[in-house]
Amino acid sequence: MSHISELAEKYARHIGLEWLKGQAPAQRVIFLVYDAPDELKARFALADFESSTKAAGHGWTLVDVENDFAEWMSSQEYAEAYFESPEDFTADQLDPLADYVAGHIVSEAGAAAKDPGAVVAVIGAGAMFGLAGVHKIVETAAKDIAGRLVVFFPGTCSENHFRLLDGHDGEGYLATVIQA
Repeated sequence: MSHISELAEKYARHIGLEWLKGQAPAQRVIFLVYDAPDELKARFALADFESSTKAAGHGWTLVDVENDFAEWMSSQEYAEAYFESPEDFTADQLDPLADYVAGHIVSEAGAAAKDPGAVVAVIGAGAMFGLAGVHKIVETAAKDIAGRLVVFFPGTCSENHFRLLDGHDGEGYLATVIQA
């Protein structure tokens, strides 16, 4: 059995459990953690995750954030100048990116964001590597997701320390972590 198949089975068992009411936004987040080389396998298995969610009686909306940096950057006033001289683009100018991605997740989720019985699943988090902290994106988006926010996370988690693609991404999440 592949790691992604194992992850899908664990997710199916978890999502089928009764959902506690009154949880804080951070407690309604589920991280599906898998090895970074399995990203394409995770994408191919999305239908399995969706089927498990629907079989448990919950709605499913998938949001892909893989292209969010490109979309955000192309909307910047000085985008062309940054591409001509990338050294002029400083890390603090990336700060608004996390809010942009979180906003994209919520707006793309539409009505599902307001449904306490729905899952909003996010894929493409690896594209944020070196650009925006997934922890900040998740914290911000989770506040506006009434149901469960499921994040496909290509990296590792050990003792509540998350590493996105082997880079430090955060710790101290109150989220549920499911790993293969």
